[in-house]
Amino acid sequence: MTQPYGFVEGDASLVCKLHKALYGLKQAPRAWFQRLQSALCNMGFHSAKCDTFLLPLHIPVTSNSSSSINDMVSNLNSQFPLEDLGDLNYFLGIQVAHTTSGAITLTQTKYIHDILRKANMQNAKPMKTPMFMVRDPTQ
Repeated sequence: MTQPYGFVEGDASLVCKLHKALYGLKQAPRAWFQRLQSALCNMGFHSAKCDTFLLPLHIPVTSNSSSSINDMVSNLNSQFPLEDLGDLNYFLGIQVAHTTSGAITLTQTKYIHDILRKANMQNAKPMKTPMFMVRDPTQ
């Protein structure tokens, strides 16, 4: 890095103290997370107890109140550049389907089919697998 204009000239061993993280440095993701977490905490959100890096909303915004969504989006938009991508269909490999009754269904069918296709097991015989069902992600 070259010293900015107006900095003390003549001594190449001097360093500049940055007041923000530079894109591409290993500290940049942590600085971004701290800034986003601070903004969300100031809006009344809290980190999950089971994973402090998991926020109650992990960027997709959902609510039963459109005014709450609009308030939150305008608040975040005043601090960060945002882009509305419309209704959520896929997020982190999870398919999100909206029913006519207003319910939301989360499935990983596409992910499962992709894995089967990569392993060339599309025609494999299905097997029942016992599974413990946890409905509360904080447990």
